[in-house]
Parts: sequence; structure tokens; C-alpha cells
Amino acid sequence: MADMATGALNNELKQAVDKYREQCAACDYERDKDKTIPQGLKLIRNIRYSDYGDFGLLDIYMPEEAVKKLPVIVHTHGGAFCYGSKEVYQFYCMSLAKQGFAVVNYNYRLSYEYSFPAPVEDLNQLLAWIIVHSEEFNLDTQNIFLAGDSAGANISYVYMTLYSNMAYRELFSLTVPDVRIKGGLLNCGLYDFAAARTEHQDKIDIADAYYRKPYSQYGGLIDTLSFVNKDFPPCYLLTATEDFFKDEAIKLDEKLTSLGAAHVFKIWGTEQEPLYHIFHVDIAQETAVKCNIEQCEYLKKLCLC
Repeated sequence: MADMATGALNNELKQAVDKYREQCAACDYERDKDKTIPQGLKLIRNIRYSDYGDFGLLDIYMPEEAVKKLPVIVHTHGGAFCYGSKEVYQFYCMSLAKQGFAVVNYNYRLSYEYSFPAPVEDLNQLLAWIIVHSEEFNLDTQNIFLAGDSAGANISYVYMTLYSNMAYRELFSLTVPDVRIKGGLLNCGLYDFAAARTEHQDKIDIADAYYRKPYSQYGGLIDTLSFVNKDFPPCYLLTATEDFFKDEAIKLDEKLTSLGAAHVFKIWGTEQEPLYHIFHVDIAQETAVKCNIEQCEYLKKLCLC
């Protein structure tokens, strides 16, 4: 009976994931169907960084006229851990590259097919790849920034925490490359997963396809917020007035502020002109353009530190 119950649960999860993927794909198509590749960029596509098929591919976008090593934005896409690709985020990432960065836009292993901590391991492997290939692609390894939205913000935040806290790092079975993470952009993310899942433990949720084991078995691995310390890399923490994860950003801001950790926190939008989850990705919108320029200026200032 236990096996049958598990099978039914897995089937229900798979159906939920498939439905979510279909809905997101339709929305993303509408958002980007009229967008074109901007002039003045060098695009290097489908470079392999891991052995996991299409999950192990990356793109690099950078200004054509660049003659020196460029600061690097490593972008981790969103999609509730189960949806998304570098193609879905290419226009957004190209807009960041236009601001004077080499943007590494990559795929990682998704759930339902894989589970936590696979994306964290993939990000670790990607950073190791950047170190090895930095000369070939003119990447400034002294100025590497992690960026992501929604699930991608969570993955980036988890990595920034294990990067800056040895006790948390030791919970993961991975070797962190000799890399310097100068800072990050954390956009509309989920940061206190342990608390969020406790509140919804009686419901089927697509996040259950990412965290397959009972949450209690993960221990500190998913209690990331408790490991955030004063050495957490400087970050621009973003949310929006109608972002359903707004309280998560407020919670992380409060933690970083209490620790004296360097960061900027901003809630975009107003009561009269509300903004929503990952509004900044739609670069056809004036507010998104303004936001992305402001975030890139923040990173440029960190390059000088």
C-alpha cells in the first residue's frame, strides 16, 4: 500500500509539473514573441559545462567592442525549480550584457527529473568551468556576480550562503572552486523555504518535486536563512508591491540588516502603479529597463571595491 500511495503522489506531482510548464511556456512566448536580438552583442551559444544533456549547456553574451576582461553575471533562471531555460531568459540576459557585462546564461537540472540539491551542484560546476575558461572567453574572475529570480534567486542565495559560511558549506557534498563572488542580484525570491513548507506541508505543491524527501530529513540544508551571516556577499535585493514573495524579501532584508551585511533592498512599484513577480524580466516595459539599469549600476560600483 505504501508503494501504491507513493506512486499516486508521484503521478500527481508529475501532472502538476507538466501543467505548470505548459502555462509558463505560453506566458513566456507571449512576452517575448516580438523581441529581437539587440545589435552590438557577441553571442556564444550552447557551450557544454556538464554531462547532463541540454541541462549542461550555457550561453555567453557580451558587448562586441569589449577589448578587456569583463565582469561576469552568472544568471540562474526562475521557474519553480521545474521550468525554464536559457532561451526563456535570453533577451533579459542580453539587456544586462549591453550594460558592459559578460553574462553567462545557463541551463541547470530541473525537477521533476532531478531534485535538490542538483541545481546548486550545477551552479558550483559552472563556476569551476568559468575559472578554467576565463582566458578563452575574456572573463574577469575577480568580479563574478550571481543573479537570479524566483527559484533562480533561491538557488543563487543558497550558493551565496554556502560560499560565505563554512558550516553550511560542509552540509553539501561538493568542493567549492577557488572563485571570488563579488556580489549578487536576488530578485523576487523565496528565502525561508523551511518555514514556507511547514505552512503548506499538507498540500501537494510543485516544490515537492524539488524536495523529494520529507523536509525533516534535510536538516539544515533547507534552513538556509539561519546560516546567513555577516559575510554574505553584497546584494541588491529586489521585490515588487504585488510580488507573492514580497514578505520573503522583507525577511531576508531584516536578517542582513541585523547582521550589518552590505546590501540594497528595494520594493518596486506603488499602490497606484503596482508591479508583480519578476516584472523586471519583461524588458519591453519602461520600469523593467529602469530597474535593470539600476541593478547593473549597483554591480559596477561593487567592481570598484
